[in-house]
Amino acid sequence: MPVDVSLDEGAKDLTLYNDLRPFVLRLNAFAGALDDTMTAAGAEAKDAADAYYKAVTGAKDRSNPQAQAIWEDLKTFYEKSQAENPTPPPVV
Repeated sequence: MPVDVSLDEGAKDLTLYNDLRPFVLRLNAFAGALDDTMTAAGAEAKDAADAYYKAVTGAKDRSNPQAQAIWEDLKTFYEKSQAENPTPPPVV
């Protein structure tokens, strides 16, 4: 056994590892559930924003001047978003 290796310290490290493992497993499960929740919330927020943009676009197309100004502000985001994440073509 090398002189710089301590069996007592190794045993303590292994005990600590074994003691921490259940917490890490539970935290990983919690983090995964939290990530799923964030993904769902983000998707719902995006759906609401898309519905709002569609409504504003419809109002703009009916020549509503207030909607035109709102649409001008929003279109920058939607044009950028579409360029970064284009809709894939339909699968036939």
